Amino acid sequence: MITALPDALGVVRPVTTSLPCVEALRLDSDKGTAVTLLNWSAKSIDSLEVTVRNVKPGAKVRSARGVQLTAVPAGQGIKVTLSMPKVIDVLLIE
Repeated sequence: MITALPDALGVVRPVTTSLPCVEALRLDSDKGTAVTLLNWSAKSIDSLEVTVRNVKPGAKVRSARGVQLTAVPAGQGIKVTLSMPKVIDVLLIE
């Protein structure tokens, strides 16, 4: 698996998901953060937890599908739970 070496070396990923079939990539800008979510299983997911490091508590999070999400503090970041009915989604964090 592609993440085996970084995981073995203790590299902390900026975004993690509760399911290994969902890939998450973080993009930062001066306007906020976007996290792309790619569901490689191609099956609808009822509940996915996404943890984003280095985001201040109280951040506003919404899905590109227009769904407002509740962010809860998690370690040095936030955690959101969402469904993923499609293969791709984007979290927008402000």
